Parts: sequence; structure tokens; C-alpha cells
Amino acid sequence: MAIYKHCYCVKCNKKLKNLNIDLDNNLQPMGGIAFITYGHYGTTFFDPMNGDRLQIVICDECLKTLDKKKKLVYNISNS
Repeated sequence: MAIYKHCYCVKCNKKLKNLNIDLDNNLQPMGGIAFITYGHYGTTFFDPMNGDRLQIVICDECLKTLDKKKKLVYNISNS
């Protein structure tokens, strides 16, 4: 299993330090947010149906820019 010391923003490619360097292989970017998906019914890009997962990272600066442009959906809860 690979351990990543760094990860990169999916939007601007900024290099971010991965704070989680233990063996679970989940990204914990300093200055960003990581998202994990196991696929989605509507995608034709990633829906492996075998337990594989995709992780992407977006840096705080890109999130702030998207938020100013009102291109984010957030505050969705399960309750």
C-alpha cells in the first residue's frame, strides 16, 4: 500500500502536505479537503463495483474562489 507524503489539488494542481501518513491511505491535506467516492450510478468515468475508491483533493484557495462564484453546494445533511 502506498503512503503519500503529498497530494495535489484537482483544480489548480497545488502541492499540499498529506497530514495522514499512517497505513490507512486516506488523504488529509494541509490547506485543503479530500473527498472519497466508491463510484456513482450517473458517472461513466468511475464506478468500479469492486470496492475500489477514488480520492480527490481541492485546496482551500480554490474552494474560496468557487464559493465566491456561487458554484458550491454545501451544508447538506442526512437528517
